[in-house]
Amino acid sequence: MITTRELCCYCEKRSATKAYEEVRGGKTQTNYYCLRCFERLFLAQDESFFDGLDKPTTNGVCLDCGLTVQEFLKTGLVGCANCYRYLKKEIYPSILKMQGDRAHCGKGSQLIEERERLVEKRNEAKRLVDVYLAERNYDGAQEQMSELKRLNALLYGEGV
Repeated sequence: MITTRELCCYCEKRSATKAYEEVRGGKTQTNYYCLRCFERLFLAQDESFFDGLDKPTTNGVCLDCGLTVQEFLKTGLVGCANCYRYLKKEIYPSILKMQGDRAHCGKGSQLIEERERLVEKRNEAKRLVDVYLAERNYDGAQEQMSELKRLNALLYGEGV
């Protein structure tokens, strides 16, 4: 669960809004990223981003999680983030077919930045509610709860 003030584990500057879980050796590790770093690391639009990350030929098997190209083609799912590196040449044609491009771009970076700004505001309102409640400032808490409802409605379509 992302705490209200957790920073991106990659840039350590912006609030983390995306969780990325990876299973290795039966253990789940969760890392938290801001939208900008998550997009850059996992949804890179430019294939040249991956050029410096190429790994040795793996004969169609991810060296980190063991996923084979055949498993990917059967399920359409990768086992870990490094599958994109190790199996790049084999899986990109399928990604192009599924998404129409190398990366899922959503509605554009402006919307991502706006959403990130709203999430940061929501996290701050949530933090202030906790502070005001601890201080027994119920008027301040009520005001921040109203702001929290408004931001949740904008972000998630929840009723105001």
